[in-house]
Amino acid sequence: MITVDCREVESIKSSLSVYVSDQIGAIPALKSHEFMLAPIDDQEKIDENNVIKSIKNFLISIGKKKTLQSYAKIW
Repeated sequence: MITVDCREVESIKSSLSVYVSDQIGAIPALKSHEFMLAPIDDQEKIDENNVIKSIKNFLISIGKKKTLQSYAKIW
């Protein structure tokens, strides 16, 4: 299970979680300031690099490059 902190992008947290979960094939669970991704099959592991790539692609696609730069400091 992977947790994605969304404090910088709270207004788009729901859309981001749907996009990322669709891209990597995971089940999203929304929390107050974050979302969690769980594998569909308990035997699978979620690749963190694919999650990061999906987040970057989503932020770029909606024109949130400044937010992407904030996240880049974390990665």
